[in-house]
Amino acid sequence: MAGSSIILRDHVEKKRFIDIPGGNSAIEVVFQDPFHLKNLYKFIFWWLIDNKYVDNGQGGKNAGTHEHELENLYSEIDRGGVKEYEFWWRCERKVHNPYFKYQMYIDYLGLGMRETEVVKDDKKYKMNIGEITIRLRGHMYYEGTGDWGKNFITKFFNDWFRKKWYAVKIEEHEDQLIEELYRLQEAIKQYLELGQWQDTQLQFFEPKGFE
Repeated sequence: MAGSSIILRDHVEKKRFIDIPGGNSAIEVVFQDPFHLKNLYKFIFWWLIDNKYVDNGQGGKNAGTHEHELENLYSEIDRGGVKEYEFWWRCERKVHNPYFKYQMYIDYLGLGMRETEVVKDDKKYKMNIGEITIRLRGHMYYEGTGDWGKNFITKFFNDWFRKKWYAVKIEEHEDQLIEELYRLQEAIKQYLELGQWQDTQLQFFEPKGFE
């Protein structure tokens, strides 16, 4: 092993796991053609900002969320110029109903990653090649930002309220979170199909396939 680095940040909270229809617990994007890892990283971060999972800090003194603040784990192994990457993002957003809160788990796994050059319109672009797998999972907090479950009375009321009165709302929010996971999956696929030849803009080229 030529070199490696691992950073692990542990953060545990009570949550309900959202199952994906069909029995899988995650949905994936797998891509093996040349792509720009840094641009992909940025694109997903911008998607999370647009969908309120990340605070961009606009409109106040808050500087916003940095990409590294989303990282629950970062691992990089260098095998003589061929690298393996693994990093996990954890992000969440509040909804109008304080009883609920959504969380996305985004896990990146890059195998056999190395730098390469791609020629497009007589120009050379530095890219990455290897296999990148992005796994998406969802979690939903029932108790939101309130103090449900702090004592026996409120916990009893919370359980009763959830079972008797909020069953439909819970299903609606679960469906909403699943839909957002699929929208992110589709956005990632479309982005990779477009290609990323430059750091600040996208240019179209022929779509490439996925596994």
